[in-house]
Amino acid sequence: MKARPMSEDGSGILALKTLFLEKETEEALLALLKGLHGKHVYTLMNTEISEEDREKLLNADVGEALQLEQEMGIKPHLLMTEEHTVWFPIFSMESEIPESELEKYTLLRLPISQCLEFAHAVDIASGLMLDPFTDGMNIPFELADLIDQLR
Repeated sequence: MKARPMSEDGSGILALKTLFLEKETEEALLALLKGLHGKHVYTLMNTEISEEDREKLLNADVGEALQLEQEMGIKPHLLMTEEHTVWFPIFSMESEIPESELEKYTLLRLPISQCLEFAHAVDIASGLMLDPFTDGMNIPFELADLIDQLR
């Protein structure tokens, strides 16, 4: 499979995932992993903020600079399957994320390598889950860790 330039909007990743799910070949899997190398994906995080700072944000005018009293924290939003395995969700495109999830969590666009670091920091995680709310695909650490090595 010849490598082609990937678009920055995530549609190339989505196309490679779809190809793999249709064909389920090693060649299609390698193309997807190579396609993820160096790319940015979306992920969801739980935002931790003090009640006082939350009130400041809610009452601020658009564009107003604020000084928060405490640091904001983020924690990865994790997904558990029916088999009780835990995965770190990533998304090829924002359109792959249900509106209900966007309302509950903070959306971040991060390099895939940083998502892997977050996932590895969670002891119970099994790997990455690409587009879990549509045609989801589990990428266990054994494969996900190859992404930075493949070009």
